[in-house]
Amino acid sequence: MRILKAEITGFGHYRQQVFDFDAHNQLFYGENEAGKSTLYQFIYAMLFGFTKKSAKKRDYTPQDGSAFGGRLWIETTTQHVIKIERFRQVDRGKPKIWVEDQEVDTSLDELIAPLTSQMFQDIYTFQQEQLSQIDHLQDRDFHEALLSLGISGSQQLIEMVKQEERTSQLLFRPRGRNLPLNQKIVALEHLQEKILEKEQQEATVQHLYQQLSEMKQESQQLDQQVQKARLKQQQFEQQRLNWPLYEEWQELKQSQPTTPLSLETQQEVEQIYQQYQTIRQTIQVKTDQIAQIEQDQTSERYFFYLDHETEIKQLKTHYLAIMNAFEEEKQLLRAQQEIKSHLDYYAQHWRFTKEAPPQSIDEQLYEELTYLEQNQMNHQQLSEKIKWYQEQQQQLEVDVTQLEERLLNLEPETTTIKSPLVVASLGGAIGVGLFFFNIWLGLGLIVVSIGYATMRLRHKPDHTAIDLLKEQWQAQLAKSTQGQKELASLRQEYEVLNKQENERIQRLQPFFGNAPQEQWYEILQTYQQESTRFYECIEQEKEIQAKLATIEPILTQTLSLLKPFYAWFSIATLPLDQQIQMIFSFDEEMQQIKLERSQNPSMQLAREIQALRQQEKTLLEDAKELFDKGDITQIDEVPLLLKQWTTRRENVKRQVELEQMLGQLFPKPIKKARWEQNIAENEKMLADYLLSYKEQTLKIQRLELELEQLQEDGTLDEWYQRRAQLEDEVRQMSVTWASQKVHAALLTQLATTRSEDQFPQLMARVSEYFSLLTDQRYQEVLFYNKELRIVTQQGQSDIYQLSTGTKDQLIMAFRFAYLALQQNYGPVIIDDGWLHYDHKRKYHLAKLFANFGQDRQVICLSSDREMVSYYQELQQEVKMFKEGM
Repeated sequence: MRILKAEITGFGHYRQQVFDFDAHNQLFYGENEAGKSTLYQFIYAMLFGFTKKSAKKRDYTPQDGSAFGGRLWIETTTQHVIKIERFRQVDRGKPKIWVEDQEVDTSLDELIAPLTSQMFQDIYTFQQEQLSQIDHLQDRDFHEALLSLGISGSQQLIEMVKQEERTSQLLFRPRGRNLPLNQKIVALEHLQEKILEKEQQEATVQHLYQQLSEMKQESQQLDQQVQKARLKQQQFEQQRLNWPLYEEWQELKQSQPTTPLSLETQQEVEQIYQQYQTIRQTIQVKTDQIAQIEQDQTSERYFFYLDHETEIKQLKTHYLAIMNAFEEEKQLLRAQQEIKSHLDYYAQHWRFTKEAPPQSIDEQLYEELTYLEQNQMNHQQLSEKIKWYQEQQQQLEVDVTQLEERLLNLEPETTTIKSPLVVASLGGAIGVGLFFFNIWLGLGLIVVSIGYATMRLRHKPDHTAIDLLKEQWQAQLAKSTQGQKELASLRQEYEVLNKQENERIQRLQPFFGNAPQEQWYEILQTYQQESTRFYECIEQEKEIQAKLATIEPILTQTLSLLKPFYAWFSIATLPLDQQIQMIFSFDEEMQQIKLERSQNPSMQLAREIQALRQQEKTLLEDAKELFDKGDITQIDEVPLLLKQWTTRRENVKRQVELEQMLGQLFPKPIKKARWEQNIAENEKMLADYLLSYKEQTLKIQRLELELEQLQEDGTLDEWYQRRAQLEDEVRQMSVTWASQKVHAALLTQLATTRSEDQFPQLMARVSEYFSLLTDQRYQEVLFYNKELRIVTQQGQSDIYQLSTGTKDQLIMAFRFAYLALQQNYGPVIIDDGWLHYDHKRKYHLAKLFANFGQDRQVICLSSDREMVSYYQELQQEVKMFKEGM
């Protein structure tokens, strides 16, 4: 790749500047601050983007508001001309790219690959800062720097080796303790020991879990039985409320007489009887008429009839409405009586009255009751937990006491003389002294001293056992202390729950009175149901009263029409329908008299009576077969039978209503004694189930506490997971450490291997360039026994003897030799890269640039006039920076 042209719109102090670049070697000359480094930074920004602002870096943003950026034309290795345009304010500094005058969306990194920003700065750019960094290297570092330049074109390879070594040392050392990987390995060993302990406990844990599962299944079955018993109890309560209706239903089922006649046949008998009655009444009327005519007397009844004939006509006109109102009133009064019996029951059992209706139950009451039950359950669980902790604490105290006794037995006795050897030595010395005065006494004292020392040394306490017992004692003592803290915390929590429970009971007590607390929830449900039914009865009573109020005007008007007849007829105590029928009969009688008074033919009345008697006879003969079917011997029995049949129909209707109402509640007939016995048995069963359920719950809680203690530090699967996670961390860190070690070794081997493989060609170029730069003073550079050596006319010498300027020349030879062996990925840019050069060295450096520039693009940025003269002498391109730029 080579640079063709740079067009700067605004960058640093440049404004609307254009720079053209030759394809080979060229020198851009300008005084200091003329903009050489600015031109280099512009090329870098166009290729790789604008650098972020930093206090340590120079900011090239134009201060006059000009557009920050410009354009750059390059030619790639594929001979394509690319135009790059970047402006900091446009699309966040992203480039626009044209290939052969056509805009494309291809990434610039792909077009200039494999050239990268790091590669451009480290390999293709020569700056004084890079040379000054190498100047401070020691001999060995300078040698490694040259090898790195020969392999990669920069010193980074050697720095990478050192960095990998430092990084691996921070991760792990064989004898390290506080390093991350060392700590992980120790933690893994401790974790494995803990897993072995947990595996030994696993059989016990699995057995306890199996017991817990079985106990939970039993508890679930007990809970289902409790729910069934409660449902039965609710059903019994419903039966209790409806027991009077049930007794009425059973009585109706048992008291209904049977009849061989159907409803249609009964209606036919009733019609025949009505016809018979009509005939008999007509005969009686006509007979009375004949008697009156024959006596020729005026009846007072007839004159009373004339006075009230209008009322009788009104009764006839509204007869159907009156009878309907009368029948409806009877039904409503009967329903009203039933509702009254229900209200009396509510007043007696629940003290519900219209003046004191049931209180509405707030949702908070249900919540309080639910919280109370939960609180009591938690209370019981906490009590069991405290008992369990107390048992554990007692066992821990026993263990601590036993360990303390064992420690006291193993501890060495504390005396003023610490060592048995001291005592034995002292006794032996005294024995030797006495030996000269009394041989047997001295000899005895010496033997006793030796025996004492032997015994004490033989019975020297086992400090390892003591340390182990101390660790166990300290561990048990720590558990005991922790258990006391947890027990105190549980007791405090127990007191809080107890206080909350008492407060809730005090708030709920006024509503439930002296009823047992176990029945509060059921009482609350029953109270709610009975309240609903009470209000339903009140509403039904209101509806009945409203209907009676609509019927009352009709019946009141009827009574006002009937009232004048009460003084003449004894009908005031009779039912309304019978009163009206008697008045209608009176009307028919008087109508006949009225007719007779107009005609008065006695013979005619006699013939009519005869005809009526024949009609009566015929009627009875036709009904004989029907009467025989109903076992009716005389027609006078019909009124009583009709009354019985009517009563039976009403009872059947009532029985159907009660069956629809109570059929599901009482699926089978039952006597009261047996029913009460069933209630008592169910209550006892429910109490037994509740007691068993609570006992089972306490057992489950105790077992769960035991499992919780066994798995306080996690389950075996969790420990396996921790081990797998820790093994993975150790594995990853080991791989990281090993990769760092291997990487460093590979880089070191690469420094030698590549040198051996590539150095024959590289060293030939290095020798050629170094000889050119030193004006043939050094003919060759050799790589012998992994060391670089310099060949002169006098012989070989090592590179450490070179002067600073000659070292710069050797570095320059290595870098250009590396570039000569690489493909032409980018232009070589030199920014005053000859710090320690005199005029001869500069001249030979210019010759190197001219030689290298025959095949590559070399851009030299300099403020050195002497270098300009050498370029002109060698007929190389020289371009001047304009003044004032």
